[in-house]
Order: sequence, then structure tokens, then C-alpha cells
Amino acid sequence: MAFLIGVAPAPVNAQDASLGCYVLLCAAAVNPSWSGIPACVPKMEKLFEMLGKGDPWPSCPEGGEVGGLNYQPYLPCPEGTVAGTMVDNSSSGGEEWQPNGNGNLCGQVTTIVGGFRNEGPTVAVSATARPTRSDPYNVEISTPGRAPFTFWFALHGS
Repeated sequence: MAFLIGVAPAPVNAQDASLGCYVLLCAAAVNPSWSGIPACVPKMEKLFEMLGKGDPWPSCPEGGEVGGLNYQPYLPCPEGTVAGTMVDNSSSGGEEWQPNGNGNLCGQVTTIVGGFRNEGPTVAVSATARPTRSDPYNVEISTPGRAPFTFWFALHGS
């Protein structure tokens, strides 16, 4: 004869969560963000330390999926400008504008009809340094019951 004894699971406290689950909760915090929640600060600092050493984002089986770590140092260019770089052009002996979504400059391109020596249209670019992000790293986080979101951060925190 066998007896079945029911055992109620012990209550789970937030401080018992794995680091992966904890940082997912902290990363999802909006108002205030994780940096305004005292319990999140040491966990997120630990995360940034791990990522800075090349370790992967810690997992949280109950929390959903986290995409790979991305680095995007620049903010989008202002409206009316295009991201790009200036590259050496050996045939002209100077530099030439090259549109590039990851470029470090924002350029406003103007076509001048009947340009230099009437040899056809000339492209003129006025370029400025592209604004940089204070939080250049990001991961895409998908959690059950919530639309995926991008968590932006700097490896030094905040």
C-alpha cells in the first residue's frame, strides 16, 4: 500500500530568482528604470561586468528569449540627412561621400546640375559628426504576454 503525501511548494521570493530572470525583470522596468530600483542596481552591474568580459546574457527559462548582444554606437541621423562616411578616392585624389548605415557622419546630399566645368551633375555633401549613443549596446527581449522590446544600455551601467 502506498501513501501519497502532498507537499506544497515553498513560497518563492524575488531575491531567489536566477540572475538571468532578475536582469530580465530589471531590464523591463520603465518608470523608474532599473537604475532607480535599488535591488536591480547590483544585479545589472553584475550583468554589465559579465557582458564586458564576453560572457553571454544569462538565461531565464521562465522569462522568454533574449537575442544576441548588439553594438550600435550612433543615434539616427537628423531628418533630411543620411548616415555615411568619407572614403579615399584614388582616381580623384580626394575623398568621396559613401552612404553607409553604420557611418560616423550625417550628410545632407545636394545634386548640382551643370556642376564643375559643366561635366554633368555634381554631388555636394555637407557632413557633420553623427551623434553618439550614451547606451550603445542592446538586446531584443521577448517575454510571454508582452511585445518584444529593445533594451539599450552601456556596459558601465545606467
